[in-house]
Amino acid sequence: MINLNIAEKRYLEIIEDKTSIKDFEHWLYKNQEEISSDSSFELYEELIQINYNSSESKHILSKVINIDFEKLELYQIQQLIINATESQETNIKRVNYELDVYEMSHICFDFSIGGVAFRMHNPFKILNFVNLENEEREFKFSSQFGDELQFLNSILNSLDTDDFRGYSYKKHEQVDTMTNTQIILTKEYEYKIRINRHLCYIKKNYIKEQMKGAWL
Repeated sequence: MINLNIAEKRYLEIIEDKTSIKDFEHWLYKNQEEISSDSSFELYEELIQINYNSSESKHILSKVINIDFEKLELYQIQQLIINATESQETNIKRVNYELDVYEMSHICFDFSIGGVAFRMHNPFKILNFVNLENEEREFKFSSQFGDELQFLNSILNSLDTDDFRGYSYKKHEQVDTMTNTQIILTKEYEYKIRINRHLCYIKKNYIKEQMKGAWL
């Protein structure tokens, strides 16, 4: 499981617009003991020295906390998947077929499970695919998909392993265009998966092995 310390969690709330930088400052002064215990008193001292009225305060705060934006992305995905597994309704819904506009050689399917939206490269060999109507394609995808809860748990268990990689726009915002293109390009051994707004990749061998009986 991916865990965040108390300062990382509060920073995540800022970038998710659940709280403001000024609210963070007020929280900071009221929770010295908790922050020092969870992280260190040295960190607390650095945090209270930040000028939270500055336009650069959010950036400075991320540096002081030593924010790993990729880790935050994985944590957000983790929480989305956990919420989906706990949903009362985990059946696959709203299946739609599209081409991947960024990688035209790939077929994508949009679907939702437990209120979480997915867009995934097609993992199935659907016979006569070119001549099928979209409704037939979507039906075949749904009928071959298998156990939705098993799929969710497979993703959950792959997070923070070599079988899964996420892409953090924030982490790579200073990367040159050519390098960034190489980073986001789907590798031969991967499927691309969007989980809500998060861009991710999962190894084909891993997910097929996890969904054995349905995907093989």
